[in-house]
Amino acid sequence: MAKWTVAEAKSDAVSKRMLLEHLQSNAENAWLDQRKLVGQPTAVLKRVTKDALVQAYEELSSGSGGEAAAPSGSFKFAASPPSGGASGGTFKFEAPPSGGSAGSPAFAFSAPQEASARADPFAFNFSSAAGTPIAGDAVALEASDALQKDKAQRDLSAAQRRDATLAGLPAAVRGRVEALEKLQEESDAVQRDFDAKLAALRMECEQKKAPLFKSRAEAVGGDGVPDFWLTCLRNHMMLSEEIQKADEPVLKHLQDIKCSSTLGPGKPGFQLAFLFGPNPHFENETLTKTYLLDPIEEDEVLKRAFGPAFNWKEGMDVPVRMVENRQKKKAKVPPIKVEEPTDSFLNFFDPPEIPEDAEEMERRRRSSCTSSSKTTTTWGAPSRTRSSRAR
Repeated sequence: MAKWTVAEAKSDAVSKRMLLEHLQSNAENAWLDQRKLVGQPTAVLKRVTKDALVQAYEELSSGSGGEAAAPSGSFKFAASPPSGGASGGTFKFEAPPSGGSAGSPAFAFSAPQEASARADPFAFNFSSAAGTPIAGDAVALEASDALQKDKAQRDLSAAQRRDATLAGLPAAVRGRVEALEKLQEESDAVQRDFDAKLAALRMECEQKKAPLFKSRAEAVGGDGVPDFWLTCLRNHMMLSEEIQKADEPVLKHLQDIKCSSTLGPGKPGFQLAFLFGPNPHFENETLTKTYLLDPIEEDEVLKRAFGPAFNWKEGMDVPVRMVENRQKKKAKVPPIKVEEPTDSFLNFFDPPEIPEDAEEMERRRRSSCTSSSKTTTTWGAPSRTRSSRAR
């Protein structure tokens, strides 16, 4: 008897192991050996494909597997229940009932028996195997229902999923879950109040520090404390390794670093401003790095960071170097000079794009990071609260 339909056998609800176990249990060894299906299941499953197993299952279901069940519409020989008044054995040949309902036999052939001999009567029954419940059908149906329910859940909104989940709970449990929801709402309200007060306190603190930082800038500016900010950056545990030899002449002209904790109403983020004096490298007086935070996330999650466009003076672009690119097999052709990126602290102002896909972000995190990305993540965020602190 066929355990599954061909479509069910091909589906994910029926595994390769299930097919193999059915074949090895119902087919003759010679038939299995021809199809290389003899042996330990684990070994067989490694060398045969799902398609090959499905094809073998089709052959077995059609009756070519030796001990396989008879195909649909075959004759069956079965013992009929004994009749109390029958004195002899009676053979019956019954035509299949029409419409799936029990019908009367088209004809019957009775063989005479000796009066003293009492035998159980037999009957040939012509019936379709499709009318018999199959265990595999129930398994496939359950798997299909589970997939449909899972898809339906994904299509629901958060509120709809919440309502559907509560509707499936016992009344007593539903009441407890609703009570937990109220507790969570109260906790969220406390957190929002804390965040608002923290933002106000941070703003108050910045306003009090502003005149102090202004006095500091006046004290170290000009001839006050030479290389003050270069020394501060060198003494920073994480930033010191980002400063290259070529960066030092540039950073000698750094006069101040300022931080702004707000970008305006409804724009979570902050800015770092590097103020430079006149220098032979670029025309910019201020280099500003902007950090945009994700407004949806409850925690401070960086969404994007971007820096300024440098107005480099000719030949003074520190983050790149000129290299000669000789063309192969063209010795007489003069080499071409091309720009090649180099490690530099100034790459901090040219951060890479932050991928939205979580897997891509993880891949980039594990790969070798550029100085720009490392500096952005290791110093930018902490600088929001301590960028103006000299070290």
